[in-house]
Amino acid sequence: MKALRFLFSKTFLANLMLGTTALVLIFLLLRWSLESYTFHDKMIEVPSLIGLDLEETQVVTAEQKLSWEVLDSSEYNSAFEDSEVWDQYPRAGSVVKEGRAIKLTMNPVREPMIQMPDLIEKTVRRATYDLHTKGFVLGEITYVPYIGKDVVVRVISDGEELKGRPFLTKGSVIDLVLGGGLSEQTTEVPFLGGLDLNTAKERLRSVSLNIGLVSWEGSPMGISMDSSKARVHRQNPIARLPEGVRLGTDVDIWLSWDSTKWPMDTLALPMKDSSQILMDSTHAE
Repeated sequence: MKALRFLFSKTFLANLMLGTTALVLIFLLLRWSLESYTFHDKMIEVPSLIGLDLEETQVVTAEQKLSWEVLDSSEYNSAFEDSEVWDQYPRAGSVVKEGRAIKLTMNPVREPMIQMPDLIEKTVRRATYDLHTKGFVLGEITYVPYIGKDVVVRVISDGEELKGRPFLTKGSVIDLVLGGGLSEQTTEVPFLGGLDLNTAKERLRSVSLNIGLVSWEGSPMGISMDSSKARVHRQNPIARLPEGVRLGTDVDIWLSWDSTKWPMDTLALPMKDSSQILMDSTHAE
């Protein structure tokens, strides 16, 4: 009975009210502290930073009370300019707490230069693989008569034929000229005597023929000579064969720096050795 009377006494009721009040105050204080520490009631929608440079990114994130950090800047994305953001995490539209760091992927300051792989005489399948591995983009594929079918004959970028293995910007578009096999159609072999190497190549291409073996004669031992000053003095097959040759045929040429060997006319006569051609150096009457 004494215990029951104590539960209903003024002293017990007063202590119970004081204890309950203290617990409520402690709970409210803890909740306020937690929310203040975690910014629980301050959620922010992440803005889109794609396409912005660092200065613009700083302005936008500061306005939204967010921060940022560069996650990666080694890979170049050709769709964006130097130092522009091209990826972010969290994504735009996500909801984050105030002060959250947005991780950015940005273009490096300069687009990397990559050395072209050697594609000449490679199959189109291998050439395509090599281009993609190096970070280039395969452009148009065209065909010309050539004994090697589906092999790379020429490599072109921005309308210019590439020689050797130059360095190009990553993402450059590379066009390939492939061999389509020998055609049944024939053409007359042009006279190449007296032409430099580049002009001879262009003359052959104009009639769908290809440059074959290129030999150099007459360079003094140990002396470097300007190749552009050498001229064709022999070719095989000879010019103007009565039956012609099939489109895509290779034409071998011999070049010399000795001007006395350069032919002066368009008359071509075969030598005793049919594998070589002598071009007469006198004018035909």
